[in-house]
Amino acid sequence: MKSQRRKFLIIILVIIAFAAFMLIPRKRYLKDGGTIRYESLWPFYCVEHRHRIHVENDCLYFETGTLVTVLGTEVYNDLHVDYDNPMPAGSSPEDMDRVENAIEFSISE
Repeated sequence: MKSQRRKFLIIILVIIAFAAFMLIPRKRYLKDGGTIRYESLWPFYCVEHRHRIHVENDCLYFETGTLVTVLGTEVYNDLHVDYDNPMPAGSSPEDMDRVENAIEFSISE
């Protein structure tokens, strides 16, 4: 009887340790302007601090905010596009330097 209880306890502890390992957040950097994503190994949850380039009407903007999903269902959404600081989407070298500097600055933070 004591042996069965010990085996049961060991099995429960192994399951709890495995579940905790699967839920530990992994940090991922996306190459879309500076987005950082924290997600579990098993697709249980995802927290995304978004800083992505958004193109609209030949101008570049940044989409910023936080997005939280649990089991693929959106739980929290604070995303918005920063229309206060547009950058022309033309191919002039000065504009591309501004975009690259903004991306490098957001990655280094």
